[in-house]
Amino acid sequence: MTTKPARKSASTATQAQAEPTQTAKPKRPPSEVYVSINRRERDALALIGLRDRCLYMELKWLANFKTGHVGWFQKQKLTWAQIAALINVPGVQGRGQGNMDDTQASDCVNRLMQAGLVCDVARREDNNGLCFKLPMSPICAKGGRTCERRCQRSVH
Repeated sequence: MTTKPARKSASTATQAQAEPTQTAKPKRPPSEVYVSINRRERDALALIGLRDRCLYMELKWLANFKTGHVGWFQKQKLTWAQIAALINVPGVQGRGQGNMDDTQASDCVNRLMQAGLVCDVARREDNNGLCFKLPMSPICAKGGRTCERRCQRSVH
């Protein structure tokens, strides 16, 4: 004698049908973070060289995501040599490794300033470290728009 499987109740049958239609959001690991680029930043980055683009991406990691300030976090003391160390172009056949020095880093930041990606380069009063703003970078709380400010070029 064979037994038939038990009948499912109406409520469990509707739950089983509802499950495939619902798509759950994939959960990101808590350690995963990213830097976003808006369209105006992308357009400005398209007009500058590769080293400058790479430096801008590294500066975005150093910046406060909400304000766009670099070099103002607690006792952070940023120097031109530290900025230069962020960029390392690997060597290939026919061309040696392309490390930057502090003068090249300063020139690179000047090019970013001309493109409108960096402004207000100055020194901190408490520790003489570099500080500046990424005016297109910060994200406002309202609608995800960028908080852009017109900045004047500072002497550094």
